[in-house]
Amino acid sequence: MTSRLRERYAAEVVPALQKQFEYTNPNEVPRLSKIVVNIGLGEALTNAKALDAAIGDMTAITGQKLGFQASLVTAIPWVFALVGLLIFPGLADRTRKHRLIGTLLLLGTAFGIVISGALSSSPVVAIAGLCLAAMGFVAMSPIFWTLPTEYMTGYAAAAGIGLINSLGNLGGFLAPIQRDYIKERFGGNTGLYSLAVGAVLAAVLFAVSAFFKKANEVEAGHLDDVDAMYVPHDKAEAARGAHRTAR
Repeated sequence: MTSRLRERYAAEVVPALQKQFEYTNPNEVPRLSKIVVNIGLGEALTNAKALDAAIGDMTAITGQKLGFQASLVTAIPWVFALVGLLIFPGLADRTRKHRLIGTLLLLGTAFGIVISGALSSSPVVAIAGLCLAAMGFVAMSPIFWTLPTEYMTGYAAAAGIGLINSLGNLGGFLAPIQRDYIKERFGGNTGLYSLAVGAVLAAVLFAVSAFFKKANEVEAGHLDDVDAMYVPHDKAEAARGAHRTAR
């Protein structure tokens, strides 16, 4: 409280409460020791301007300007996203488990979004949910880009990658509109949960793609056929022997 509010509290509020509740001792009057104001930031996953709007709202409500500390808090999810980016794509390449790891990352994104909305009253848990969501969809991006060249080659791959980029840009434009529309229509955190539903659908589609026919023979597991077509048998066996020795 500022000194002006403190003086008004002591001069006006305390006597009024004493009179209303018939307190004989001024120390019986309830006092404010701390006021905590929380705000949900789940929509910042798809709308960077949401952070600026949240800071403006908090400043208007509390009369306190949020500066460096707020910036540190909002940076936490992206630090975890960077860590995930350093770990999971490399793990997927080493294990050749792109489908499994990518699907789990997308499901983790959905789970993190739900946590950040459902438990927004707890800042620590909400930030943890945002960290999980950011780690999932950022680390998933390079894993996803192994997909087009598995199923398309040549001109088809070029056209397919262009189409994917176009749809990605369209999704970035429509996602905030979808979130706001559902939020206004159904209220609460339903707009945020709709993004989680989108992440679950993406996980299902990414997992199901494993059943499609692959155009890339190496990715399809036909390494022997590729060697027979392009590499003499003796050289292929020598290369494989050297690779096994190195491992």
